[in-house]
Amino acid sequence: MGKVIAVFNQKGGVGKTTTNVNLTASLGAMGKKILVLDLDPQGNTTSGYGIDKQSVDGTIYDVIIDGVDINETILNTEFENIDIVASDTDLAGCEIELTSRESREYILKNSIDKVRDNYDYIFIDTPPIGVVTDAGIISTYSDGCVFVVGSKQCDVEIAKVSKQRLEDVGANIIGAVLNKFESEGNGYNYYNYYYQHESGRKGRNKKKAAAL
Repeated sequence: MGKVIAVFNQKGGVGKTTTNVNLTASLGAMGKKILVLDLDPQGNTTSGYGIDKQSVDGTIYDVIIDGVDINETILNTEFENIDIVASDTDLAGCEIELTSRESREYILKNSIDKVRDNYDYIFIDTPPIGVVTDAGIISTYSDGCVFVVGSKQCDVEIAKVSKQRLEDVGANIIGAVLNKFESEGNGYNYYNYYYQHESGRKGRNKKKAAAL
C-alpha cells in the first residue's frame, strides 16, 4: 500500500510546488511509482509536469465535488513513473461547497484508497493551510506531512503557529524544507578553497612520488 505524503506551506511563493516536483521527480527516477494530487487552485504543479490546465477534462475538483471516479482523472506525465490528477481554479471555492456535505472528510480519502495499492507514494500538493480544505482533514489520510517555508518570506512566529496547528490535529510532520536560503558566510568559498587546496596538495604529492 502506497504512502500518502502531504506537502504544506503557510503562504505562497515559498517554493512548495518546486519542492513537490523535485521530490516526486527524484523518487520517480529511482523507480518508485508516484501519483500527484494537485489540490492548489493555482495549479502550478499541474503546469510543472507539462499538463495544459485548460485542456484537462477531469480534475481533482470533479473527484471531490462531483464524485467522479479518481481513476478517470489520472493523467500520465512526461516524467518517468509519475501520474497526476490535475488542479482546477474552482478549487478556490471548494471549502464553501463542502461545508454542508456529510462525511466531507472522507471524500478524498475514499478516492485515494481506490488507487493506493497502485503506487508507492501519493503526494498531495496542498494550498496554503486553511484555504481549500483544512489541515485536520488532510492529515486524516496522510502518512506524513512536509512543511515548506521560505527564508525571509515567512515570519517565524507565524510558521510556529502553522506547525502547531498541524500537530494539534495529529499531523505527522516528517520534515521541513527551508527554501531560498542565502548563506551570509563563506561556507561555499571555504569548501571551494578546501577542495582546490586538497586537489592541489594531492597533485603536488603525485609529482613528488613520480620524481622519486
